[in-house]
Amino acid sequence: MGLKPGESGKMGKVQIHKSGKTRLVLGESEFNLDPGLNCAFQQDLVHINEKDNEFVNLSSIDGRMICTPRLNFLIEKLETKNAKESPPSSA
Repeated sequence: MGLKPGESGKMGKVQIHKSGKTRLVLGESEFNLDPGLNCAFQQDLVHINEKDNEFVNLSSIDGRMICTPRLNFLIEKLETKNAKESPPSSA
């Protein structure tokens, strides 16, 4: 997912479950969203593209949310990828 400065539009999806849990889905990555505490300093939302070595400031943040990667999802994704890439073992 590449972003360019000044680019506008939709980015990802926020899923709201009946239980009240919320999840952010960006491409193939999933994150849990939880309410955060207010703070007395400026915070910004940024996009870091390590491949192209780009850092883009998307917006200042007024409300606070804690966005954490869904580790079980990432581990399962890596295990699936590794299983597909590793050759079958011979006995």
